[in-house]
Parts: sequence; structure tokens; C-alpha cells
Amino acid sequence: HIFLCMLAYYVQWHMMERLRPILFAEEDADAARAARKSVVAPAVPSPPTRKKARTRTATDGTPALSFQALMDHLALLTQDHLEEKTATGKRKARVELFAEPTPKQKQALTLLGVSLR
Repeated sequence: HIFLCMLAYYVQWHMMERLRPILFAEEDADAARAARKSVVAPAVPSPPTRKKARTRTATDGTPALSFQALMDHLALLTQDHLEEKTATGKRKARVELFAEPTPKQKQALTLLGVSLR
């Protein structure tokens, strides 16, 4: 159980790293570290990150999302299996249909390096 939890956390961390441009996350960690007066001082977001939070838009002008909101949006991608059967119940044909990704879903999949087909 602990191994699976750690593995899930590891996958989530890597996903968040790749998805930083479209999430409410610090994009310029070096600038944020430089803005801190000491290691025990509260973290200060960099100016681009403050702008992203204030305008609620990513650097490319699209809406920024939280990680959970993006996962909820990606969960809407579906793959459906349709089967046509004969009168006796034998499978006649099978078709797979993929939902068309939204622009935000396409952007997230590109950042993750994932292809649906």
C-alpha cells in the first residue's frame, strides 16, 4: 500500500512539473528562490506567477487551472466501444469512438507527451 501511494505521488509530481505552464504553479522557481530573504522566510511568488494568479490566465492567454480541475477536465475524455450483434447474439461489428479533445485537453496531453491514438 505504501509503495502504491509513493508511486502515485511520484507520477503526480512529474505530471505537475510538466503541466506548470497551464496550472496555478510557480514557473520560475529560480526567481522565486532569489526573491526569498532567507530559507525560513515565507515563499514569495515570482512576478509572472503573481500575474497568473491575479488574471487567472496562463502565460499563453488560456485559463489557468488547478491540478485537480485539470484532472477533472481530462477525465471527460472517453473511448467508447460500440458493438452490433446479430439476432442470435453473435458480434457482427465493433467500432471504437474517441471523444474529440478540447483545446485545453490537447494542450495538457501535448505537455505530458501523450498521444490518444
